[in-house]
Amino acid sequence: MAWKAHRRTALLGFVQAWGPTAIILAVVVIATTIIVIGIRTAPPGPAKPVVISTSEWAPYVDPSAQSGGPVTEVVTEVLRRAGYQPEIRYTSWSLVESGVESGTSAAAFPLVTSASRSERFIASEPLVQFEYVLFYDRRAGEPEITTEEDLSTLRVGAVAGYDYWPEIDRAVSDWVEFDSTLSGFEALASGEIDVLAEGRVAGQALAAGPQFSGDAADIDYIRADSPLVRSAQGLHLMVARTDEAATFVDAFNRELVEFQQTEEYQELLGGLDGSVAALVELEPFTSDGLVELLDERGRTILLAPRGTGATVLDWPAEFTNAAAPESEPPLVQVKITTGPATGRVVFVDSRAITIGGEAQ
Repeated sequence: MAWKAHRRTALLGFVQAWGPTAIILAVVVIATTIIVIGIRTAPPGPAKPVVISTSEWAPYVDPSAQSGGPVTEVVTEVLRRAGYQPEIRYTSWSLVESGVESGTSAAAFPLVTSASRSERFIASEPLVQFEYVLFYDRRAGEPEITTEEDLSTLRVGAVAGYDYWPEIDRAVSDWVEFDSTLSGFEALASGEIDVLAEGRVAGQALAAGPQFSGDAADIDYIRADSPLVRSAQGLHLMVARTDEAATFVDAFNRELVEFQQTEEYQELLGGLDGSVAALVELEPFTSDGLVELLDERGRTILLAPRGTGATVLDWPAEFTNAAAPESEPPLVQVKITTGPATGRVVFVDSRAITIGGEAQ
């Protein structure tokens, strides 16, 4: 049995030589497994409280609404996804920026970019697109603005705390400033100013709302396609330029871009991209059962089936102000959202548009 004794001796030698190493490796494997399982099952850390400043700007930001308005909902949801617990504080526009600069607020929204703000703040990716326009009182007539000199002779109203677009900033050196959009519209209706610079959607919402004492039909915006009278802009969240700012904005942007791909975002902000925002369906009004998609001159370029979805990009003046007697049905610019022509920007005869199942 000498070979058995030799085998036991060899085995004991192996255990003595490699046993401690094997035990250490086993401990490491077990510990690593425990750590991995712990990481996977441990609840996330508590959200970091953060104060965010804004001001009333319906329909984008509305303190009277339970959710604070659609843009407030977006900012709140994105910050929560990024690991923050936001506290939204409402103040005047003139104090929104100073709160961020003083450190009493971590960020502010919704703001447009400008040279001045770019020096002091870091801006997020756009929360939503909107359009600045010049509103006027139809009773006084539409001002003719083709040059900077034309603008310089007008009394141009502005809201304190706003930054406007470069072309109008160059042309206007003496703004008539108001503490709120409502004050500006009241001054416009009373003839104190000639035009008021404001976001198109926000301005139309205020003119149609109960706070404004005037008639919404008297208020319109200059529709000329000129950078002197209108400008497309993005609305952003902004933070002061600090060491931590870039990390904060990067985290916000990652979650914002992901959230913007969801149906929830489209439901919240799909109609606030600078249009008057109406989701409509197209129905044929002729006997052939198809909807004609037209160019700006009314020439047919495509056909669409019954029930094709679209978003109105701009209601014609006949729908927002008094139409002339016996006027022809106007063309309405829309962007197709369903069907084979999805994504196309076209015009349709207004008789083809239905809202809530009723023909217009």
